[in-house]
Amino acid sequence: MVRLIVDEKGKPQQVTITHSIADNLPVQHREAALRMDENALKAVKRFRFFPAKLEGHPVMVEITVEERFHLVP
Repeated sequence: MVRLIVDEKGKPQQVTITHSIADNLPVQHREAALRMDENALKAVKRFRFFPAKLEGHPVMVEITVEERFHLVP
């Protein structure tokens, strides 16, 4: 789970991980999970959003995005 602020121009700001799959994995799998977290942050930082509006004017808003990864054998 990634939390961020979407600014008035629709750009992500203050992007952080709020929940990591690494939190629930055995130690031997944590490194791979932390790399997925890094990739999730990189992906979300590239997103562009339609800014939220209040009384017709763009405003900053905090949102949460869930990034899902699928491991391929």
